[in-house]
Amino acid sequence: MNMKRIKQLSIWIIALFAMTVTNPAWAAPKPGCGGEITLTSRTMTSLSISWCKASDNNYPEDRLKYRVVWKKKGSSLELNSGSNGLVNVSSYTIYGLEAGTEYEVYIRVWNPNTDMIHYKTKKFKTDPDKVNPTPGKLSVVGVTKNSIALSWTKATDNSTLQSQLRYQINWKKTTESTYTSSHTVNKLPVDITSYTITGLKPDTEYDVSVHVRDQADNGAWYNDLVVKTHPAVDTQYPTPGSYGTITSTTTTIAVNWTRGSDNVTPQNKLRYRLEWRKKSAGGGWSSSGSSTTDMTGYLITGLEPNTEYELDVIVVDEADNGSWYGQRTIKTKAAPDTQDPTPGSYGTITSTANSLTVRWTHGTDNVTPQSGLKYRILWRKKSTTGWIAYVAPTLGMLSYTITNLTPDTEYEFFAVIFDAAGNSRAYPVKTARTLKPVADTQDPTPGSYGTITATANSIIVNWTRGTDNITPQNKLRYRVSWKRMSASEWTHGTKFTNITTLTLAGLESNTVYQVDVLVYDEANNYRWYGQRTVKTKPATIAVTGVTLSPASLSLEVGQTGGLTATVAPATATNKKVTWTSSNTAVATVDGSGTVKGIAPGTATITVKTVDGGKTATAAVTVKAATAPTVKVSDVTLNRNTFTVNGDYEEVQLTATVAPSNATDKSLTWSSDNPQVASVDANGLVTI
Repeated sequence: MNMKRIKQLSIWIIALFAMTVTNPAWAAPKPGCGGEITLTSRTMTSLSISWCKASDNNYPEDRLKYRVVWKKKGSSLELNSGSNGLVNVSSYTIYGLEAGTEYEVYIRVWNPNTDMIHYKTKKFKTDPDKVNPTPGKLSVVGVTKNSIALSWTKATDNSTLQSQLRYQINWKKTTESTYTSSHTVNKLPVDITSYTITGLKPDTEYDVSVHVRDQADNGAWYNDLVVKTHPAVDTQYPTPGSYGTITSTTTTIAVNWTRGSDNVTPQNKLRYRLEWRKKSAGGGWSSSGSSTTDMTGYLITGLEPNTEYELDVIVVDEADNGSWYGQRTIKTKAAPDTQDPTPGSYGTITSTANSLTVRWTHGTDNVTPQSGLKYRILWRKKSTTGWIAYVAPTLGMLSYTITNLTPDTEYEFFAVIFDAAGNSRAYPVKTARTLKPVADTQDPTPGSYGTITATANSIIVNWTRGTDNITPQNKLRYRVSWKRMSASEWTHGTKFTNITTLTLAGLESNTVYQVDVLVYDEANNYRWYGQRTVKTKPATIAVTGVTLSPASLSLEVGQTGGLTATVAPATATNKKVTWTSSNTAVATVDGSGTVKGIAPGTATITVKTVDGGKTATAAVTVKAATAPTVKVSDVTLNRNTFTVNGDYEEVQLTATVAPSNATDKSLTWSSDNPQVASVDANGLVTI
């Protein structure tokens, strides 16, 4: 064999083998960036990673699949992003992780031939959990002399599942400072919602609470409770509450009361029972049954109408100690009264020419007492159809006089009786005849005068009604007559029926008049009330104007001056005036027209008549006050005499003026003998 050819063949085989091993068709994909995995972000419960895409010698990038795999450090349990793989991705976020925990993460990549390779395994840690759990509500569900049973709603947490939250129960006497715990911190039970504290002392107050911890050991306290254990033996009676509303119908009584209290039993555990009996019966009591927990009201049914019942409530604690609220008496309402009353009988019936007086006896009723019965009467001429009624039923009325009837006429009438429920029954219809008319010769009886008032031109006369033996009061007629005191003839007015006042108009002012009232009955019999004397008022003379004098004033501050108002005409009835100042800060004016200067400036004083509102004005000028003049009372010299022996040539004299605040202190100097001694204007004497 040719050795050269054998050697050449071997080289080709080796080269071909090297090429196949270096990049075979069945080779796995090649991770990008050397298989590195980068952490891009993290939270307490998530890790976000990224990587460079892998490449493959036979398939494009978008045909490659990835699976992210992770597990908690030290754990054998692996989780992944899914069996189907992620296509054409280079990032992924892992959720549902535990806070503050280290995880091992790697990525598997494979091609459609399932040729697979791993990226590098990396270790990443989630952010620590620093948020406390949120407690639920803690409640006491039972207390004995040696134990307290607690219940609470589950807490919640931002990262730890409710089922993984741990609980510790703590308690102490309120008088102590150190708590006792149900479990040590490293052995706390998870997901519990109740616990009974045992081994406690009777009749003792305890502070109790629950502490919840999450997996990051963040903790929070439930609400604190102060709970007192029951006494060893409960012999104390509960304290009753008070009655609320107690109402009744014809057959029921509704009783309400407030809760009692107890030294041991919680208020919502107290039991109540209502008992009742008919007051008139005495004897045994009926009840609401066995004592009912936390009951504050009961409706008693099946009772008799219009009947008094006695009732009482008992409150019972868990030791069966009981206390009564106290008896109450209440009456059921009467049944509706639907039965008509029974009329009595008629008494004597008397008549006149114009009236009938009807009398009757009391009726009776099944419910309403006689004193509560009412009556009315109706009547009509026998020949007519419509009834006339005495309108309002009247309590206890047993007679009525029907007036304004026609003489010698037959009338029908009947009384009606009413009970308190409005049921009624008529007495029988009766017939009676008015008497024949008789000649009326009797004068009516006058009433009395009321007020008699006058104006300048009128007199208003008031009187009360007269009466008559036959004519009804509302049928009497009246006429007013009047005259001047100095006159002899009377003026007679018109007759008016049933009036009690009349105004006499068109009279002279300031004049004395006599007035009298005459009352007539239907037979024209009459009687005078009696003369009265009244004087009309003087005629009113209206104000036509007003003037002020002086027309202006000049004052200094603090100075006063007078204004005089003259009302015209001089005979005006009402000369009253009012005064005002336009600027009271400058000048004021009183009710008599005296003006006072207040501050420098000007003001207008206005006078106004009460009658007619006539006005006049005066201008006031106020100036600042000038200082008063202080006169000189005395002057003295510092030297009264001096003798010259040739030793003086000049002497200075000094004058002192009194008082020191004199307005004018100027001086003049003179000598009675200038040849001996002269003096200049400053008091210098020259010898």
